[in-house]
Amino acid sequence: MKTASGFEFKVLESSKDDYELVEMLASLKDDSLGLPEAIRRLIGEEGRTRLKEHCRDDKGIVSAKRMTEEMLEIMRKANAEDPEVKN
Repeated sequence: MKTASGFEFKVLESSKDDYELVEMLASLKDDSLGLPEAIRRLIGEEGRTRLKEHCRDDKGIVSAKRMTEEMLEIMRKANAEDPEVKN
């Protein structure tokens, strides 16, 4: 799958029935500090590293806003592709 900005990703099979991931995603509403772990659990460490590079600007900063936007789009696309991926 691919986000609108061109980031290609694959949702890990293990995330499709991961209750702790559901808890992390639910807690993001109140505290975004769990976002890095939620991303890792959803697309893996290699995917998270690639996403960070994808969101890095020309000054070398990884935008937290852009990472969040990409994560939300990944979740939407994963849910549309496979209804067993829960958000």
